[in-house]
Amino acid sequence: MKTEQELNTDILKIKTTIDIHYPQLSKYLLEAPLNTSNASGPEMKIKILTEYCHSLDIFLQHYTRYDKGKSRQ
Repeated sequence: MKTEQELNTDILKIKTTIDIHYPQLSKYLLEAPLNTSNASGPEMKIKILTEYCHSLDIFLQHYTRYDKGKSRQ
């Protein structure tokens, strides 16, 4: 299991990739903000960060597949 710092680093990398290579997607990041203030302990915070990181990764993967397919047409 990743630490909170590792997860935050991963999240930052994905968001940076989006900002640099796919700026049109940045508006969607604002629609799905990360909120760990309601976490009832460190384990819950890790769970929230893990889920958020996974959702960002899936979001980026789906878009890059769509974008590559679109550019071939």
